[in-house]
Amino acid sequence: MKVFKIFVLYTLLYIFFIFVYNRFIADLFSYQGYFWNLNIIKIFTGILIILILSILLPKEFSKPSDLLIHIHFIFPFFFMLVLYAVENQATIYILECFFAFSIILLITKIRLTFPILHILEVNLQTIYKTLFIFFILYIIVLSYKYKNYFNLNLSDVYYYRFEIEEISSGLWGYITHSLSIIFASFLGTITLLKKRYGAFLLLILFYIIIFALTSHKQYLFLLFMVMGLHFIIKILKNPIPFVPVILILISILAIILDYLWFEPWIKALFIDRVFFVPVQLNFVYYEFFSSNPKVFWTDSKWLLLDKIIGYPYDLPVPNVIGEFFFNNALTSANTGWLGSGYAHAGFLGLIVYAIFIGLILKFLDQKAKKLGKEFVFISFSPFIISLMLSSDLKTVLLSHGLALYLFILSTFNFRIDKSKSNFGGELYDK
Repeated sequence: MKVFKIFVLYTLLYIFFIFVYNRFIADLFSYQGYFWNLNIIKIFTGILIILILSILLPKEFSKPSDLLIHIHFIFPFFFMLVLYAVENQATIYILECFFAFSIILLITKIRLTFPILHILEVNLQTIYKTLFIFFILYIIVLSYKYKNYFNLNLSDVYYYRFEIEEISSGLWGYITHSLSIIFASFLGTITLLKKRYGAFLLLILFYIIIFALTSHKQYLFLLFMVMGLHFIIKILKNPIPFVPVILILISILAIILDYLWFEPWIKALFIDRVFFVPVQLNFVYYEFFSSNPKVFWTDSKWLLLDKIIGYPYDLPVPNVIGEFFFNNALTSANTGWLGSGYAHAGFLGLIVYAIFIGLILKFLDQKAKKLGKEFVFISFSPFIISLMLSSDLKTVLLSHGLALYLFILSTFNFRIDKSKSNFGGELYDK
C-alpha cells in the first residue's frame, strides 16, 4: 500500500509538472533554451522509472538518508524525467543517471560501518558556544576585508562579485565560503533544535550582512532553508509522502502570485530557477561532453591532475558550458553532480560520484544513531542542495565545507540524553 501511495503521488506530480512546463515555462522562458517537443513514449518511460523507484525508495523517515534520498530523487532526477519527456531528451543519459541513482540507494541499504575517530568528547552546548564565538570573529574579519563592497541591492550583486572575486581567490576564497556554510549548518540547526529563536533571528541578521559583504545570494537563503526543513520534520511524523504535495502547493502559489502581480519573477525564482534550470544544464553538459573531451578532474588545481593529464579547455568547465549554451564565456553555468560527474568521465564519472555520495549518506546514518536523525538531516541540508543542483562533488567537499563538516562529525562525540526528547533525543546540555 505504501508503494502504491508513493507511486501515485509522484506520478501525479509528474503529470502536474508536465502541464506546468507546457503552460508556464516553455514559451515564457524560451530564451533560456526551453522548447516543447513532447514524446508520449518517453512520458510512459518516465512513469515506469517512477514505478521502479517507488518500490526501492524509503517509505518512512527512520534515518537521515531516507528523506535525503527523496530530496535527491526530486532534485534533480525527477525533473530530469519531466524534461526528458517534454523536450524529447536523450534516453541513454536518463538511464545512466537512473543507474547511478540506484547505486546510491543500494549503498544506503547495505550493512556498512565506518571507523569513528572520536578525538574529542564534548557536549553540544560547548560546541555551540565555541562556534558562536568563532562566528562573531569571522563576521569581524569579513567586515574589515570587504567593507568597501557592502551592498544590499540584489540587482548589483554581479557587479560587486567580479571585484570581490579578485581579492577572494585561492585559499582565502575557499575558507570564507566553506565557513559561511559550516556556520549556517551547525549554528542554524542547533539554535532551532534548542528552541533558541532569538539567537536564530540574530543569525539571519548576520547572514544578511554576510550577503551584503560578499554579494553571494546563497547566503540569504541558507538559514531559511534550514528553518523550513526543521518546521517540516517538526510537524510531520513522516514527511516523505508530503514532499510531492508541498512542491505542488509551492508551484501553485507562485503561479497565483504572478497572476495577481502580472510579473513572472516568482515563477522564475521558484519554478524555473530551482526546478528546471539545473535539470536543463545537466542535459546541456551531456550534450557537450558526449561529443567533446572529458575533463577527468583536471580542472582542480588542488588535485594536481592537470600536471599529469592536462586540462583540455581554456576556460573553467562552467564557463565552457556558458559559451556553448549561452554564447557568453562570462556565464558560469554550474550544475550538480549528475552533470559535472558526466563532464569528468562520462558514465564512469557518474558511477564514481554515486559511490562517494552513497558512502557519505551511509556515514550520516551511522552518526545519526548517536546525534539524532533530525540534527544530522537538517545540518547536512545545505550541502545536499548544492550537490544536487549547483556544484561539483569535489567543489562541495573542498570549497563548500563538506569535508570539514564530515571531519567534525567524525572527530567530535556529541552526547545526547535520549530520555528527554521531542525529536528522538534532546541535544545534551551539561
